[in-house]
Amino acid sequence: MTDNVVNLNEHSSRHENDVPPTPPADVKSQGVLIGELTKLAHDMIDEASGHQDKLRTHLQRAAQLAEKLTDDPDQWEAFVQLRDWEIVKRAPKLTHRADALRFVVRWLFLSQTDGSKLSNKYYKAVKALLDDGFQPSEVAGGLKERGIEALAYPNSTTRKDRPSAITEQLQSLVEEHGKPLFILKLESKLDTPLPDGQLTLTCHWVPTKGNRGHFAVYKLQQDTPE
Repeated sequence: MTDNVVNLNEHSSRHENDVPPTPPADVKSQGVLIGELTKLAHDMIDEASGHQDKLRTHLQRAAQLAEKLTDDPDQWEAFVQLRDWEIVKRAPKLTHRADALRFVVRWLFLSQTDGSKLSNKYYKAVKALLDDGFQPSEVAGGLKERGIEALAYPNSTTRKDRPSAITEQLQSLVEEHGKPLFILKLESKLDTPLPDGQLTLTCHWVPTKGNRGHFAVYKLQQDTPE
């Protein structure tokens, strides 16, 4: 028997005191785009444990704002001058305007644990869609259709690096319900049929405040004959 294990704990945890990136002292004087980026950063902090649909929507907004920054040298200059970049290695420069998407996604994840790793993955996924002809307004749908992992790691040969469509749907359901989801229930919820063979869902206890908690699916394991 060989075990193909898919890890569903894909998202890194945040520090308890995480805060969104700092806007300029006078956002209005810097223009509406910086204000929109700051609002997006706050939304991403507030909805850190939300559904995958929200993440895809946030990434679409990031792509749309990055396109606007690319077309507006004054707003790009304001973005480059944000205080957050002062302590960041390889901060954007005025000459990097054509690469606005990379830096917008990076900025949005500056305050997160493993922010560099996450921003790199999400940037690759969104960039792959844009390179394939998707418009910024179509990013959320493209990410749902093709999968973030598959877009970010197209040449990956390991299931750990590139989970299946089933795994991504499982992750969304776990995040939405916050409790064990059994195979029989999943059959009616998944868009993609479950694979053949014996399946095992492994759960673990997730503690929360007040000595309470809930069970969550940790991984989906498929056993196949040798």
